[in-house]
Amino acid sequence: IIIDKSSKTIFAGVGNSSNNFYKSTDGGKTWSDISLRNGYFPQKYDISNGKLYVTFANKTYDTATAGSIAVYTISTGKWQTLYTNSSYGLGGISIDYNNNNRMVATLVNIYAKQYWEGNSTPVWGTKILTSTDGGKNWTEHTADNNNLVLDSNGRDWIESNSLHWSGDVTLNQGNTSKAFITSGDGIFELSNLFTSKAVKATFMVNGIEESVPLDIVAPATGDAVLVAAEFDTCGYRLTNVDSYPTTSLGNTTGHTTGIAVCPTNTNFMVYTGRCYKDGGYYYFLRYSTDNGISWKEVPNSHGLGQLGSVAISADGSHVYWMPS
Repeated sequence: IIIDKSSKTIFAGVGNSSNNFYKSTDGGKTWSDISLRNGYFPQKYDISNGKLYVTFANKTYDTATAGSIAVYTISTGKWQTLYTNSSYGLGGISIDYNNNNRMVATLVNIYAKQYWEGNSTPVWGTKILTSTDGGKNWTEHTADNNNLVLDSNGRDWIESNSLHWSGDVTLNQGNTSKAFITSGDGIFELSNLFTSKAVKATFMVNGIEESVPLDIVAPATGDAVLVAAEFDTCGYRLTNVDSYPTTSLGNTTGHTTGIAVCPTNTNFMVYTGRCYKDGGYYYFLRYSTDNGISWKEVPNSHGLGQLGSVAISADGSHVYWMPS
């Protein structure tokens, strides 16, 4: 639902690839069909100076294989397509309210090359689009174009992941060289937009709790006060519950569903999880003998089962694994 305060018009985007947009000029009592009928579903919008900007995709964010950006002029009731992509869907869009020629948008279901600052190992994620001429021409920001760099902002664990699944982006209207953009792991701040410098995406997660803990242990002795198994980030070892960790378990991005600590030897721990490897999911058991500081894979554990729960006998002589 979108409300244009200047014209008191209400717009509604609908999850339909043909009849996908309606408007009301009487407070929602009656509606008229203004659909673009482009075969796509509306995703996100922005509105400025009598124009409605909308992104479209042919499927959901993680399966979209085509999309577009279009603008609807409220006074004339006409649509104009500004951008099309035959391989990827569109996600978020944001307009500079003081200069409508400047806009930023995101592609979804794309895994373009990215680099973390100071790290030569590539990761794969979102492609950011910018325009400075009202959408006539667009610049793609990727590592291959040398105009995008990622900054972990001291959270080194994120460097095994990327800026990805960016379904929305919003310009800072007080300083439109900056914007906030969503990702699968939290929020990034973009800087250097509409400049000659490479766009920097800085991980900004102070005060945001977005994790999915599935199992936790609190060792009775040792430096670790809490060790957590989590979705997406693999999990964490905390030595201080009042501050965020800097690394994940084994520094591996993936799902961890079960973790256990030996009651009589808290240096010995084990967890079960999975990571993405060689084009598919790789399932494993990992163990630690130093209170969760470092981890090794249990030999031949891959292929025995998937995820589930784990336990350790009181004397540490046996590990029990119940796969899901």
